[in-house]
Amino acid sequence: REPFFPHVTPKMQIPAMTVTKESGDKTTLTDSRDILEYLENDLGSGRSLVDPKKKRETWAFVDSFYALKFMPLFMHNFRENQPAVLMMVKDGQEKTWAKLELLSKQYPELEQTYLDKREAMKKYTADFIDSADQVPENRKRAEDLLDEAEALLAGQPEGNQNRWLFGEYSVADCCMTQLVAMLRLLDIMSFDGRPNLKQFWEAAQKRPSYEAAGVTDELPMKMRVMMFIGSMVWKAKAAVVPKWKEAMAEADRQVKEAKKAVSEQMKDAKKAVSENLDRAIGAKK
Repeated sequence: REPFFPHVTPKMQIPAMTVTKESGDKTTLTDSRDILEYLENDLGSGRSLVDPKKKRETWAFVDSFYALKFMPLFMHNFRENQPAVLMMVKDGQEKTWAKLELLSKQYPELEQTYLDKREAMKKYTADFIDSADQVPENRKRAEDLLDEAEALLAGQPEGNQNRWLFGEYSVADCCMTQLVAMLRLLDIMSFDGRPNLKQFWEAAQKRPSYEAAGVTDELPMKMRVMMFIGSMVWKAKAAVVPKWKEAMAEADRQVKEAKKAVSEQMKDAKKAVSENLDRAIGAKK
């Protein structure tokens, strides 16, 4: 969130890749779908991951993948299985709002950028953390995409050892690998009735790029330990804070009542002094 990053991308999120066009103009791509298309069509080097004869079908599958929103599923998994972690995530979001508010005042030239980011994060919280409304729709999208992949794989020639979605390994297979990894991470998919997809997954895991990209279908032990500790801390905090707030509220009430009583006593005392002074100097006469 430090000042250099908003200058790179006002969205202040990753991925972010700055590219130079033939004209010399620079542009920053902040959507992984746009980055995939740039690497495939505009970079001008490396191996193509789209069969020219199947370009339309391949990109259509990629677009279906990007129409799926993972965050409603991700947060709902916490909501059902680890509610303390969900609350911990929300607490982190709210702290970031405050940080963005502070940064907007520290760097006036970026004030609107920071405030826009804060509003975007508030919407994220409302849409994905506070609400489960988008869960059914995105679960259906995920199931439909899995079924489509199974059908595509079943239609590949038997002699194709790996039987990728469109014959040769493509950008669609990259997306499918990520989809399966995420759904298995959330424990919301099964290979039952999808033997071709299971074979696809086993083949994808053997590719050198799988390990190089750090793809995983389970939370690393370090993250699980951190989440467990964080969850326990949050539970303890959640148990203590309400009582602490009640105690502070009661203390504030008593202080206000005491101030009110003292104020009234001061008024009575001032009135008595004023009356005595009036009598002393004969002002009433």
